[in-house]
Order: sequence, then C-alpha cells, then structure tokens
Amino acid sequence: MAPTVAIIEPHRDFAVALQEIVALAHCTPVTMSDFDELTQLPSPPAAIVLRITPKLPFDDLHVTLKDLPALGHPKIFALASNDADVAEAERLGCDVVLREPQQVRALYDALIDMATPVQGHPND
Repeated sequence: MAPTVAIIEPHRDFAVALQEIVALAHCTPVTMSDFDELTQLPSPPAAIVLRITPKLPFDDLHVTLKDLPALGHPKIFALASNDADVAEAERLGCDVVLREPQQVRALYDALIDMATPVQGHPND
C-alpha cells in the first residue's frame, strides 16, 4: 500500500504541482489548506510536505508541529526558497529542508526512498 503524504498548501496551483510529484513518487497525496485538516485523516500520514513562506503563520505552525503525536510522527518535508526560509524550517523542527533550485527533484527522491520497501538481507 502506498504511503499517504499530506500536502499543506493553500494555493491551488502549488498544491496541484505537489500532488503530481507525490503521485509520481508512488505515494498517495492528500491535499489540505491548513494543519487543522490533519485531524480529519483516518490515520496519520507518513509524511507532510509544506512550503515555508512569509505568508504562513509560523508561530502557529511551530506549535502545531510540536503537537503532532510522537508515535507515528510523520516526516516533515519543508520547501524553502531562501536562507530565511531555511532558518525558519530548522526552527520549526522540520525533518528535511529542500531548497531551490533542486527541491522538486530532492522531494521526489526523498519520497521514492520513503515509499520503497526496505529489502531484507539475503541471509535473513
């Protein structure tokens, strides 16, 4: 079964582009406009993708990320455009910070790695 990836993105064009990347990486995209919608999912997603931008309420986001349950904590992929965004993603405790111009490829590669089952050792 493909891992579910929550895409937190209020802008439709960005959300659609991220959905395509997630789907190409053999994951199931679930798009929402804010973190409050995460509680409506039947189970926690394997990962969350979000853009770090000055238009998002970072303080609320920081509290929200800290409140995610420790057990089954999804991997947080942050898309950053500049040094300030990278610093904010690190302050928020995002697991992976992806920076332009390689962020699309890096996101795809990271999701492929997450979606690919780990093969057992041949002597197992």
